[in-house]
Amino acid sequence: MVVAGRADRRPELLPRVACVSTEADPGPAKVTLDPSKFIVRVPTLVLWGERDRALLTGCIDGLEQFVPDLKLVRVPDASHWIVHEKPELVCSEMEGFLRR
Repeated sequence: MVVAGRADRRPELLPRVACVSTEADPGPAKVTLDPSKFIVRVPTLVLWGERDRALLTGCIDGLEQFVPDLKLVRVPDASHWIVHEKPELVCSEMEGFLRR
């Protein structure tokens, strides 16, 4: 786990960012990405509808390694359209996050 504010000083703690090449497109194999360049250095709120069919919950696995000051709120009964399905929850979480 990366401690908030330390990820940019300890890039060896970050997972390697891999590009996958295929026979049809070998180009990505030539790309080298520095994981420390992907650190989000501002407080971040993510509201995640776990019934989202477009962005599966696995998309957020390891996010805290790139966003040290992350507040992640998983909403089991919401989808990709969480802002329309749960407007009160979205507003409440955003207000609380902005007040901190």
